[in-house]
This record gives sequence, structure tokens and C-alpha cells, in this order.
Amino acid sequence: MTFNTLIFLLTLIAILSIVVVGTMIFFYAFTTQRRHIARSLNMIVFRLSLPTPLKTDDYLKHIEMLLAVLSGLREQRHFWRLLIFDRPHISFEALARKTGIELYLAFPRDFEEHVRKYVYGVFPAIALEEVPEYALFPKHAHAVAGSTFTLKEDFLYPVQAHRADPDVVPLLGLLQQYAKQLKADESVLFQLLIRPEDQSKNKVAIERIRGIHLGLQFTSAIRFKASKILYQSNVRLLIIAGTEKRSYAMANELSDQFIRDTTSTTNRFIATQPSSGELAYNATLRMFIEAEIATLSTAELAPLIALPHRARTKLPSSARSDWVQKRFTKRSALELTLGNHYHNGAATPIGLKYVKDRRSHFYTIGQSGAGKSTLLANMIAQDMHAGHGVGVIDPHGDLIELVLGLVPERRIDDVIVFDPSDTERPLGINMLAWEHENEKDLIIQDMLGIFFKLFPPEQVGPIFEHQLRNIMRTLMLDHNGTLVDIPRLLVNTTFRDRIIAGLPSTKNADTDDAHASSAQDLRDFWIEEQSKPSMNEGELVQYLVSKLGRFTENAAIRNILGQPVPSFSASDVINGRKILLVNLSKGNIGDLSSALLGLVIVSKLQIALQRQAKLPEPKRPDFYLYIDEFQNFTTENIDTLLSEARKYHLNLHLAHQFIAQLPARTRSAIFGNVGTMAAFRVGVADAKIIAQEFAPHIEEYDLINANNYEAYVRVLIGGRKSKPLKIATLEPPQPDRHLAESIRQRSRLRYGRPQVDVETAIARRAKLA
Repeated sequence: MTFNTLIFLLTLIAILSIVVVGTMIFFYAFTTQRRHIARSLNMIVFRLSLPTPLKTDDYLKHIEMLLAVLSGLREQRHFWRLLIFDRPHISFEALARKTGIELYLAFPRDFEEHVRKYVYGVFPAIALEEVPEYALFPKHAHAVAGSTFTLKEDFLYPVQAHRADPDVVPLLGLLQQYAKQLKADESVLFQLLIRPEDQSKNKVAIERIRGIHLGLQFTSAIRFKASKILYQSNVRLLIIAGTEKRSYAMANELSDQFIRDTTSTTNRFIATQPSSGELAYNATLRMFIEAEIATLSTAELAPLIALPHRARTKLPSSARSDWVQKRFTKRSALELTLGNHYHNGAATPIGLKYVKDRRSHFYTIGQSGAGKSTLLANMIAQDMHAGHGVGVIDPHGDLIELVLGLVPERRIDDVIVFDPSDTERPLGINMLAWEHENEKDLIIQDMLGIFFKLFPPEQVGPIFEHQLRNIMRTLMLDHNGTLVDIPRLLVNTTFRDRIIAGLPSTKNADTDDAHASSAQDLRDFWIEEQSKPSMNEGELVQYLVSKLGRFTENAAIRNILGQPVPSFSASDVINGRKILLVNLSKGNIGDLSSALLGLVIVSKLQIALQRQAKLPEPKRPDFYLYIDEFQNFTTENIDTLLSEARKYHLNLHLAHQFIAQLPARTRSAIFGNVGTMAAFRVGVADAKIIAQEFAPHIEEYDLINANNYEAYVRVLIGGRKSKPLKIATLEPPQPDRHLAESIRQRSRLRYGRPQVDVETAIARRAKLA
């Protein structure tokens, strides 16, 4: 081959290569627009309705979680699809108009199953509503202006992830501010296109830190960003207005404000203003422009795509979808609504439909702050509005304060507020008060059970029980006997002799045989006790006096338990469908006194219900009793309480925080007898137990990671247990504080007695003053 031939062949190859490369470049350029259009047509658009309200910090964490799981979508594309449609991306588009703020999510159609799964996994209460392409350009407003934003410094340096105002994220605050200024034919679009960055970029960032000599603040910021998942982003802001002058003025103002809100000590956005045609074209087709990429972490992106929600958004936004409105205004056919179950964004009220199902009782568990009090308050409010008799026993006081402000005005006079901390007008409870002769043994047995619960087992026994039983029997023969009299009966000979002398004689013709026999047994008991040497100094006497002295020596508790005539009758509360609110805040009266008063009130209600036995079952009134931290106010005979309560229509609602708080017998009684159960977020140990009740539908992970105001419920429907469902509780009710104070004052004036009068009467009788 000659030299000239070689030159000719090389030239020909070069020319052919240039032609081929040129043809490929021309073909790529020719098909780019078609690929972009195809990609746009292959995207599906959803409008995001508002989720369950969360605090801003929690909300941003959930957005970060969503971005983290969405990053997995990069693995869903195959080579040929990638060649045809280019690298996939997702678009978050916040559209502000005068009517409010809406947020749209656009993504490739074949991602729909995955995106739905991820979004509902993070925000179960969100509504994804598929919509046709929304009208970005109003009929009479075609002047477009705006900006695209890139990073001024290297991507290593983060922009501001949080604004100074903890209640408003930058994007939401910005749109709220300007939406109010928009005219009817104007709109603002904030478009954020994202696609996952190569994971090697994080390693590059860490490696480059080693070669940069910066202060600790800068290196910490870079390390923090490098520890997060990174996205390639296109950030756009569009203004659509009636005139070009107004659109440009608004675009400049909004761009400057956005940059100020997101500027950090390490980096900031810079704005570029493309031509209106280019900007509108790229935004409409959701074009991902390589030259406009800003590499941002999930922490930097979260404030830019935070959803407006009802706890923060104050605009009458059209994004408040119909199901949100119905959540608060539509009356449900249910007897009691617990919350809403969301499936594909549609809300279904979940609750109890039949009164009979409520008689099988309700149990809820969850950590502090998870939403139990909100659920209970909504349930109590519904019962009060329905005209039911309601009782609430609260060891903290917060629930009572909330419920007081929810009482319907027509039921103000039905309310009895029992608050031991109100020492000026104490309400009285006589542990030993009885209405019918056959109730005495029941009352004594309950009182013994209470003392056995309050005091360690090794400190009580058969002798203690024998002594205390006979002491209470003696005092119950005197209708004025109270707990305060027990120490006096033991140590005051004059008082004891007077009480014994008053016991009915077997020779009294007016006394029935059973009553006389009981009185004689008591006489024999006291004769035997008095015959013992140094009775007043005996160990048992000293022990009883010291134990009961915890209550009788506390002025506030003494003024409650030392009143012979109770301030209210448990029977009247039940039959009159009253609202009994019992504030047993431990901080005010102490743990032991709180437990004693709660236990006594539960006992009084239970005995009062047993009086309904003479009524036909259909005519027995239902009474709805709510007990928070119920383990403090029930004895180990709770299995008997649950079965008898059902029979006599005492519908229990029991709440607490940890299963470890429950004795084994109580735990078995609860899980074996309770019909409806609601579990909020719990710890690992509790999740293992609760998951067994909800298996196979709910797992331990679900219970451990439940959000605030979300619960897993299993309800009784017509006597049959349903499959467990996840619900979001209803919105926390807003109490009327002025009404609450008015009710409190009316109750204390009606049922309380002046402190001076109570103390004078007790001192006169028991000589404790």
C-alpha cells in the first residue's frame, strides 16, 4: 500500500467518523425535544391534600424520610427505558393563587405503585388525588417572569435548612405571604425537580474535606450534608401576572426573599432569569436542565417541599380537600367515632356503632404524648353531647381541664367537679356510707381490697383483715362513721365505749335477728379486744393508726373523708346521667391519696350500679367511665369488675402507658375481656405483646414507629372483633376556658362545703383539731 493510498484511507475514515458523529449529534439534538415531550406525557400528576398535623420539626423529619425512600426509585429503570426517556425525575410543584395554596406531585407513570406506597408509608393520612394537568396560565394573565436557582459555592457547602421561625418552613411562609397579595388572575409556581445523585458523590465530599483547611463550623456543616442522601435538583420560581411589569417586579421580590430565607454561613442560592418563553417551556414540560443543577441534601430539600397543613396554614386554601372538611362537620352514624382510617386518601370514620359493643369496654395504651388524651377527650366530648352519664378519673389533671371546656352549655348543671386541691370548699366522700343493709359486706370487702392494694402484702394479713373488718362494721352501725373515726375508735376509750353501748341489743324487739346477731358478734369482738392488756399500746393498733394516719393527718384529705354525709350520691350520678369529673392530680395530693380517692370512687360507682339489679336489663341506664392510668384505681379483682360492669351497664374506658404497670392477673383480665382496643406508639417490650393481639395484620415495627395521633384499633362490631386498622385521631378539641371556669365555680358552690364548717364538724366529733 502506497503512502498516498494510506493517506486517502485515513482521510476517508476521518470524514466518515465526522459524518457519523455529526449524524449522531444531529439525531440526538433532533430527538431531544421529542424525548422531553414523551417524558412529560408519560408523567402522572397528583394533588396532595393535607395530612395529619405535625409540629414543624416532626413534619420536616417525615419529609426527609419520604425523600430517603424515594431515592430508591433510581433502581426501578431499565436500560432501554433510560435510553428512551432519559433519567427519571420527580417534580414537587407548589402553586399559590388567591384562593390558597395547592401542592402537586408529578412522577413517571410506571412509578405510581411505588410512589403511592412510599407516600402513604410516611404520611398515612395524606390524600393523593390524581388530576389532569392543572391550568398554570389563567385566561387573562400571560406575562411570565421568574428565576432558576443554583448554588453560588461548591455543592459541598449546605444552604440554610431551617428558618428562624420554627412554625413556618421557608417555602410555606413565602407562599403564604404572597398568596394574600395575588389578584384573581395571578399565580405563583415554585417547581422543584429532583433525581437521586450518584452515591459516590457523598464519598467525594468526605474526601475533599481532608484537603480543605476550614474551621470546625464549616467542616461540621459539610460532614452533615455528606451524611445525607443527595439529589440533583432544578429549582424554579414562576410568576404569572396580567402585566409584564408586575410579573417581573414580583419575581425579583420573591427571588430575593427566597434567597434570604435559605442563605447560610456556608452557601446561598443565586438567581438567573431566563427568558419568559424558555422558563414557561421548561416548567410546563418539567424539563430537567443539566446546566441548572443544584446538588442538595434531603435536609436542604425538606423545607422547600413541606406541605401546607391545617395546623399551620391559615389561608382558606382549596387544598383543604372535601374529606378534611367532612372529618369535622359530617355527623357519623356511629355511636362513637374514634378516628378516621385512610386508604388511598379516602377517609372512613372508625368507631363503635352499637351501645352493646361499648358495654364490652375499651382499652388504650400508648406512650406519653402519643395521642391518648386527644382520643379520650374526643370520646368524652361525644358522650357528653349525646346526653350520656359520664365519669372521668384523671391522675394528672390535664384531661379534666380540657374536658371542662368541652361541656355543652345545656349540660352545665349536670357537672360535678371533684378536685381535692380545692381546699376552700371540699367535697365529701364517706367510704363507709351505705344505703341498704346488704351493701355493708360489699363495701367492707372493697375497702379491704383497697387497703391491700395500697400497702405492701407483707404488712397486711389475716389479723389485719379481721381487725379492720370489725372496726368498719362497728362504725357502719353508726351512720355518721367515717375513715377518720378509725384511729379514734382504737385509741379513745370514751369514744369506743359510747359506740359499743350504741350497738343494738339482742333483747331489742325492734331489731331483726340477723342485725342483732351481727351486733352481738361485734360486742364479743370488742369485749375480747378490751380484755387484752394495754390495748392502746398494742403493735397492731399502732400499725393501724400509723397507716390510716397518712390520710387522717392530711388536712385536705381529712376534710374529704371525714364528712359523714357525701356531697353527691353515686346512684344519683348514674341515674341522673351526671358528668362526674375527678381531678386526682398527684402533684397536688400525693400518689397514695390520689390512689385511695380514685379507688373509693370506682367502688362507690360499682356498688351503685349493682343497685340496678332490681331493674329489667333494658331499663338499666348506661354510664360511661373513663379512667386514665387505670392501674392506680383498680384492684386485682378487675376481672370481676369487667364482667359485673358489663352486666350493669358500666362501660369502662381504660388507659395507661406501659404493660409492665399491670399485675399479671390484671393483664390477663384486660386482654381476655376487653372488646375494643387502641394502641398508640409503644416501646419494644409492649409491642411484642400488643402485636400478638393484632396478628397477623400488625407487626411490632408498626407499633414502635407509629406517629403521634395515630393508633391501631380493633373494634367490636355487633359482638365480633374486627380486623385491626390504622386510624388518625380526630383533631384535638378546642376548649372554652371561660365556660370551664364557670362550670368549676357552679359545681364547687353547689356540692362543696365551706372549709371552716367541715373542719369544725370533724373536730367536734373526732377531736383532731
